[in-house]
Amino acid sequence: MGEFDTAWLTLREPYDHHARSDEALAPVLRSVNNDTPLHILDIGAGGGSNLRYLAPRLPAGQHWTLADSDPDLLAHAQKTCREFAHVDTVALHQVDLAADLTTLPFSDYTLVTASAFIDLVSEVWIDAFAHQVRTQNVSACLFTLSVDGDISWTPADPSDSEMAGLFSQHMHSDKGFGPASGYQGWQKLADALEAVGYRVTVHDSPWRLQKEDAALQSALLDGYAKAALEIAPDRIADIDAWKLRRQSHIDTSTSQLSVGHKDLVAILDPS
Repeated sequence: MGEFDTAWLTLREPYDHHARSDEALAPVLRSVNNDTPLHILDIGAGGGSNLRYLAPRLPAGQHWTLADSDPDLLAHAQKTCREFAHVDTVALHQVDLAADLTTLPFSDYTLVTASAFIDLVSEVWIDAFAHQVRTQNVSACLFTLSVDGDISWTPADPSDSEMAGLFSQHMHSDKGFGPASGYQGWQKLADALEAVGYRVTVHDSPWRLQKEDAALQSALLDGYAKAALEIAPDRIADIDAWKLRRQSHIDTSTSQLSVGHKDLVAILDPS
């Protein structure tokens, strides 16, 4: 389960789109409804899933900039984001978001958005981001599908809690931005944006995976086990045994999995 693997991103996309909160989008629509054209910056855009979700739901006259460090993912986005009725242009911007955040021209955009991203970055990065969007008067920010640590398997296994703890440790390891904010990322972002004058609301956007979602369950299980092994390589036997037990439930269509996420919307307070 690599965050930046095209196959993984393709597998998760329909679940992401289904999980996202309509309530989170409502204040964004109110904020940008009179902005024509609408300029949108998608940071950590990956293969363009965020555009594919938002484009049909936002007003016409959209001009998107997809910013990411991975040229292959941006090339994939270019192929799959060409034809949307409301989208006038899509620009690609390859940039090191860890080192070059301050080079992004936030003042050119009405809406800054990201999906499945904020849990990867550090608290220092979050504070710097909040400062940048506020000083450049970005009207609205929408950050979706940030993991919140609420992971629940059915049926339960005695090792679930231990494995979840190891995965949590891995979530806070450096993903290229310094120590990652992990499960606390959405809250740290909310606090940082509120501190500089944004009105912030947060909504739940969980994945609820059933027996028919075996492919995604298996991919998540593989990712959790690999992450646990990176943290505790001496526990390989216990991790492998847990993975085999969990996979057997998936294979026999008895497994259910809930993965919690948060969608955060921040609107600049005109006062």
